[in-house]
Amino acid sequence: MIGKTTRQVCLLGVSVLALGSTPALAQRTGPQNAYDDENVIIVSANKREQTLQETPIAITAVSAEQVELRGISETKDLAAIAPNVTVSGATTNATASVVTIRGIVTPGDETQGFDSPIGLYLDGVYLARSAASSFEIGDIERIEVLRGPQGTL
Repeated sequence: MIGKTTRQVCLLGVSVLALGSTPALAQRTGPQNAYDDENVIIVSANKREQTLQETPIAITAVSAEQVELRGISETKDLAAIAPNVTVSGATTNATASVVTIRGIVTPGDETQGFDSPIGLYLDGVYLARSAASSFEIGDIERIEVLRGPQGTL
């Protein structure tokens, strides 16, 4: 049989070992964030943040710095950042814009009541009519132009 003193010494030793191993668990570091690089553009085209290279759709993304360098100040200037995109004024309403992506045209105000095949989102809010699509671009984080079918948005 083990004496009372020996048992207490063993329990004390096990307790010291258990307390000593706890800080080692706290020192573990997780994987480094892959988005720490300044040159990586983060897009939210799939309703979650991904890098531009990880996004499996045809997308053109421009950061706020690039928007400022290119002098983009309103939606009519978006044609300068993405291929196959044109933005022109509507024929019946000076405040509306007609956006064309790959030959697909948003209906102007002369086709009231028709949904546009091109979706414009501002801060995650869908702009349903072309009259709302002509606005000045102020303090923005990025511009994303998604080409092709986007049925899940």
